[in-house]
Amino acid sequence: MTEEPLVLDTLQVDALADGLSALSNAQRLRILHLLTRPLYAEEIARQLQVSRQSVVKHLDRLAEQGFVRAMNGRRPSGPVVEYLLQPSRLFALAQDVVQLAALEPRGGPRLAVADPTVIYNADGTLSEPQMAGPAARLVRLDGPAAGEVIGLEANHMATLGRDGGTVAFAHDPYVSATHAQVVSLADGGHEVIDAESANGTFVNFRRLPRGGRLWLRPGDIISVGRSGLVYQSHRD
Repeated sequence: MTEEPLVLDTLQVDALADGLSALSNAQRLRILHLLTRPLYAEEIARQLQVSRQSVVKHLDRLAEQGFVRAMNGRRPSGPVVEYLLQPSRLFALAQDVVQLAALEPRGGPRLAVADPTVIYNADGTLSEPQMAGPAARLVRLDGPAAGEVIGLEANHMATLGRDGGTVAFAHDPYVSATHAQVVSLADGGHEVIDAESANGTFVNFRRLPRGGRLWLRPGDIISVGRSGLVYQSHRD
């Protein structure tokens, strides 16, 4: 049996540790939020109401890790050194954290579900057993079970929650114990219902009213906590 490869290689691990260390300071995070436009140290110090020396120390740490870049600027008083956010470095760090989120104890959920074998009749049509599967399904978009397919049977309610139900999100602390339901309708379609969750249920990144419901269309993205599912349907 071969050993599973590490999610991150040694260089990525070192870069991730250094990056997270640089961001583990509330004042530096506030500075990053200000640097969506060029500012120099005195301007940042005035907005945060702290000393210039403190700001420069934080800027040097952020620049060292590539989160901001220094460039020449000019103000009415003369030339200055301005700082600006480097989104590419933040994106790379976020992607490494996402890879860490894929770690799972041995014996945990499978990362993928194999598609069923496709069987054709002599005339080239699909065999009847293949046609008999669920007309709709949910597919996990992220987390340790990304890619998992959950079939939605007729006359059935799928429960989305942190600790159990049809679709469990044990890895996501922002999901309520019972967060939402996906309910089949008489016409064969489905709707999603928010179960008065603490952090809300979203469809295509728009929040449902607390306890609200919405009819689902193929391709809709359901978000609970920090996790997502896509609704797929092949109804006529």
